[in-house]
Amino acid sequence: FNITHHSYTVSLKREKLEGIYIDKVSGGAHHSIALSKQGNLFLWGSNQRGQLGLDNLIFKEKKVFDPLKVCF
Repeated sequence: FNITHHSYTVSLKREKLEGIYIDKVSGGAHHSIALSKQGNLFLWGSNQRGQLGLDNLIFKEKKVFDPLKVCF
């Protein structure tokens, strides 16, 4: 599916969120976060400056292309 924010569209691989009802979505210029109806948190986009809250020392990738489920 596509999420449009002002002047750009972010495309996600549908199968990564198949069967998951997304209740709320928020994002910045290069990153997004979604909250499912079940209370799960998914994030994707740039982590260049830690926008996703992922520890850059542990999580080496600078970008998350597929929605990543956050485990607390």
